[in-house]
Amino acid sequence: MRKISLVPILLLATYALAQDPLAVSVTGNSITFTNAGAKEVISIFATASVTRGAFDYTHDYFAQSHGLMTGASVSTDTPSPASNVKVIYVQFADGTVWGDTSLTAAISSNRKKVAAMYQDLLLSYETGGEQSFLAELAKYETGITQEQHLPSNPKATANMTHMYYKQYGITQTIAKLKGRVAAANARWSTGNF
Repeated sequence: MRKISLVPILLLATYALAQDPLAVSVTGNSITFTNAGAKEVISIFATASVTRGAFDYTHDYFAQSHGLMTGASVSTDTPSPASNVKVIYVQFADGTVWGDTSLTAAISSNRKKVAAMYQDLLLSYETGGEQSFLAELAKYETGITQEQHLPSNPKATANMTHMYYKQYGITQTIAKLKGRVAAANARWSTGNF
């Protein structure tokens, strides 16, 4: 009977699990993240070194109908050339996490706050129209500190919602918020989050 050592197999399996699920490429002031794994990515948190310190990148697809699919990419621009990009946290559509799992609770809390904000904004619009919507949105908009900069940050989401409103108007903004609420509810209904 021939003995087979499991050590090389275990080392290979550990290495495969430890690899980043995102391929990262940097070109000057641009960072591109490509889903190099087999699972749909719904949340990303990464850091990079830039000329004047650090740059954090977050993207949460939780309240969208789909995430970053296998082979798909998302890019971001940095204020100066980037280096030393490190993916800190990735969450997949099945609820599993790669990276710093201690961030999951804070990100989940952020998602609940964002969902509540979306509901408040929709209710404000339904009961008081566009001006009521803008007054409610202003309550959520403030500066973002480094500690708060995680995926689905309510303040950042409010700022992005306001930018979207300025570009596309109230009708498209309300439609987008309704879609976001539906997508988040669909993810929560899976029981994975």
